[in-house]
Amino acid sequence: MKKRTAMMIGLLFTAAGFVEAVEVPINPITPDIREKVRESTELVGQVEDTMAPKVADLEKIYRTYRETCEGSEGDRGCVEIQNQIREKYSDVLETMAEDLPKVRASIDSTAADLGRSIKSKTRNRSLQEIYADLGKKGTPPKVRGPLSKKLSELLRALGPAGLNVSILELSLQTQSDLIAASEILNYVEAKVNSQKILLDVTQDFGVVSPEMANVMRGVADLFGYDVDFEAGIEPEGEQVAKDDWRS
Repeated sequence: MKKRTAMMIGLLFTAAGFVEAVEVPINPITPDIREKVRESTELVGQVEDTMAPKVADLEKIYRTYRETCEGSEGDRGCVEIQNQIREKYSDVLETMAEDLPKVRASIDSTAADLGRSIKSKTRNRSLQEIYADLGKKGTPPKVRGPLSKKLSELLRALGPAGLNVSILELSLQTQSDLIAASEILNYVEAKVNSQKILLDVTQDFGVVSPEMANVMRGVADLFGYDVDFEAGIEPEGEQVAKDDWRS
């Protein structure tokens, strides 16, 4: 009995030594970070879904205005349509102003967590080790039996090892993307706020700004909405030149 126990312990130590001999890649993307990345992506999708019906309603009203009010912009009915367009446009801006900060907060939190994980996983590594890991594509252990053979087949099904990006490199790319997304969202939020201010400042002039259509065309293209804001829109460059208060 003791002899068998000693043999089993020896086998366990041998197995443990084998596992330790395999170079495990640096992996800062923990399950909770993967979940947070997924949540951030879902938040962006929720913003798109929330805006979709509002953008569609705005496009219908805008198309009606283009088709019926050319040359009759001062008509009472057309003025009412203008007001409806402004209200719908304001609603779209309010949706973005309310939802985008939530997306940015989620992205910032995920980037911070991933950054801490990268530091933790590389803290005790030399620059040479980290550099080597960045270029590592992964070399799976040898097949030793039916179970490892089956799992090896699964590994091959997931893609050739030589074409894989190392997990550390993927982590750094992901963090870089999250930081860039957060910075871009800062600009987006500032632009949304400027559009809201512009809408408030010009609300008493009773006109539909071509810039509204240009903004909505860009939003529709970005999110893939099946709407048309193109017909009858003045080129943005011409509109800016015409309305430049410095000239």
